[in-house]
Amino acid sequence: MNNIPLHGLLVVVALAATPTAGAGPLFIGGTFSGIASVRQLPLNFTPPHPMSYYEGATVTGSFEVFAPNPQPVSFSDSSFYNLGGWLSLSYTVSGETFTYLKESTRPPGSPSILILSPSGAGHALQSVFFATDWTNRYDGASIELSGMPGGLFEGIDVATLHFDPSQPLSMHTGMSSSAAEMRMDVDVRQFTVRSLNAVPEPAPAALLVLGLALLCASRWRVSRTGNPESKAPLQPLPAAAQSHADRGA
Repeated sequence: MNNIPLHGLLVVVALAATPTAGAGPLFIGGTFSGIASVRQLPLNFTPPHPMSYYEGATVTGSFEVFAPNPQPVSFSDSSFYNLGGWLSLSYTVSGETFTYLKESTRPPGSPSILILSPSGAGHALQSVFFATDWTNRYDGASIELSGMPGGLFEGIDVATLHFDPSQPLSMHTGMSSSAAEMRMDVDVRQFTVRSLNAVPEPAPAALLVLGLALLCASRWRVSRTGNPESKAPLQPLPAAAQSHADRGA
């Protein structure tokens, strides 16, 4: 191993620490903007603002979805509890901001839900619907992403749920607020979606390879320079310097 160059070992370390494309849970986020379409909720009180205050106004917002372990519900093969994950949505319209967060990362949090809708049966696109609750009639929010078959998942298998930035998507989102006595749907005109998966910490195997690389690099340097503990032999002084030293003695 004394003849293995250091740069070759660093390539091995980089490959060992690089995550497999598409591996890991779905973790995405993004922004959106569009036009509000609203209706008043039947809550029998006077809302803080009339619906005309929001209708047709520009909406901006953001979202984040983390779905590490979706589990099927008993009554549907396409609906899932987002166990251990979260859904967050924020909307700003007419100077007001409405925020929603549903997480089950710690008790007593209850999970958000997601529903897969495959293509076929008259539907050219597949879609994934993320929601804070099964029904968002009075308080809650949802976001739906639609794409070409295979662009978001395969078949109806939630384990294949993924985000592919090369695939075209469309988006729909909406929210309900009992405080504003309003249901708002957003006609999304612009949006962004990006992966939020962090670079993983080095796996134990990668750390082992790194240790071997450093060991080999050390041995390679020793093989070129000799034993680092031995002292270099003394060189004779030049004649002029030797004569000056003799006179000083």
